[in-house]
Amino acid sequence: MFDYKKYWETRYKSGGNSGRGSYGNIAKLKGDYVSKVIKKYNIKSINDYGHGDCNQLNYIKNYKTYTGYDISQTVREKCKKQFIDDKIIFVDSVSKMKYSDLSISLDVLYHIIDYNDYVDYLDNLFNNTNYVIIYSMDKEIKGSDHVLARKFTDYIKINFINFLLLETTIGQDENVKFYLYKKIK
Repeated sequence: MFDYKKYWETRYKSGGNSGRGSYGNIAKLKGDYVSKVIKKYNIKSINDYGHGDCNQLNYIKNYKTYTGYDISQTVREKCKKQFIDDKIIFVDSVSKMKYSDLSISLDVLYHIIDYNDYVDYLDNLFNNTNYVIIYSMDKEIKGSDHVLARKFTDYIKINFINFLLLETTIGQDENVKFYLYKKIK
C-alpha cells in the first residue's frame, strides 16, 4: 500500500507545498466559505485536521482561536515559525485538540489512503466539535497514488447520527464541494 504519510513528509521536506487547492482562487474560495460559516454561526474556535502549509489560513477570518494538526512534522514546524500568534496553535497529535466550535477538513479526506486511518480521521473530526466543514469529493475515485476519494456522506450518516448535514455548496467545480454538518441534540 502507498505510504501517504511518507509522501507528505517527503513533499514538504523537499520544499513542496500543499498543492494548487491551497493557493489562488481556490484558497480564497475556501477561506471565504469558512469565514461565512464562522460569522453566521458565531464560531469562536476552529480545529483544522490537516492544515498543510497553512496558506489557506491567510484567507480565514473572524475566529478567536485556531488549532491545527498535520501528519507532517516538517510542515507543522514550518507553520509554527510562520504564524507566531497567541490565537494560532499547532499541535503534534490530534489528542491535543480541545473541543472546538468548528472542525475543518479542507482537501484532506481524499488524501487518506489507509482505510483505518480514514475512519480514525473522521472520528477525530466529528467527536470534538459542534460544526464540521468538509471540502472534498463525495464519490469513489482512485486518482494518483496519493488520491483516493470515498463516498463519505453515507459513512457519516450511519456513524455520526448526532450530526445533521445542513448544506452542500459547490466548490471549485461540481465534483468538489463544501459539506457543512451541525451537531444535534
